[in-house]
Formats: sequence, C-alpha cells, structure tokens
Amino acid sequence: MPIKPKKYDGYRSFSYLEEEKDYKPYKLAREYDRVEPFMYPVSKDEEEKVEKFMDENLVISLHEHTFVTPDDLSQIFEFRRQGRDWTGYEGLSKSGLDVVFENFMDGTAFITSNAGWKWNDVLHDLGIRYSDFAHQELVIRAETTEDIYRAKKEGKIAF
Repeated sequence: MPIKPKKYDGYRSFSYLEEEKDYKPYKLAREYDRVEPFMYPVSKDEEEKVEKFMDENLVISLHEHTFVTPDDLSQIFEFRRQGRDWTGYEGLSKSGLDVVFENFMDGTAFITSNAGWKWNDVLHDLGIRYSDFAHQELVIRAETTEDIYRAKKEGKIAF
C-alpha cells in the first residue's frame, strides 16, 4: 500500500552549519529502503480502507529515536560524542506517521562522559535538536494537542 508522503523539502540536519568547521561529517546510513520491503497482500478494498483510516486518524508512535546513524557502526560512539544527532527527515516523510514521541539520545547521551544521562548532555541534546527542528519545515514541535492536529492538517509530523 503506498503511504501518502508528508511535505518534505529536502532539508538535511545541520545543513545551516559548515562541515569540518562546526561538525565532523560522517557517511550516514540510508534513511529508508535499507532492507527489502515486505508488502502484505491485501485486496484493493482493504487497501482503500487502510488509506481512509490513515487519512482520517492520527498515526502515532509512542517511542522513537529518529536519528540517523553512521553507515559504519564502528563510528557510533565517536559520532554520538559529537552531540549532533541527524534527524531522518526524509525517512520520516515516508513513514506515514503523524505524531512521534521522540526519545532523543535517551541513555546514550555521552557527550561528556561514558555513563550517559548527564544533565549537561541532556540539555545539550535537547538544545541542538530543537535548533535543528527550527531550520526545517517537516517537523512541528508539539506543545499542545492543537499543534498535533495542525501538523496532521498541514501534512507535517508533530514531535
């Protein structure tokens, strides 16, 4: 079943910054089609029902980490210590989701220590991600239920 994509303008995380000067660039993993998709066989009628359901209702994920990892996972600790998680906007635009409860770096916020969950690391993570959100048009930082409904209406995703 084709999922109606969200309005994605091509923005990539931190494109407002300078590579090498503001951050170390990494070759990142693909945001979608990394594994062969499986399409569950349904009738045309069933497909239309699902599409109608998705159009008329909020599709919510209650636990996501929407960052993109380095293609070479042996670089993940160095990448995470940089404190710049790249949000997978392109992948999200194709996900069918309307609302995401983003869990950010969660227990892997080890910018300043190997232990994670340090106060300054958590604040850094939130600030950097919110700054990145402010530079793009796909994700709306939802603070109220009205923000969630607005995101759905505008073809965006509420975080």
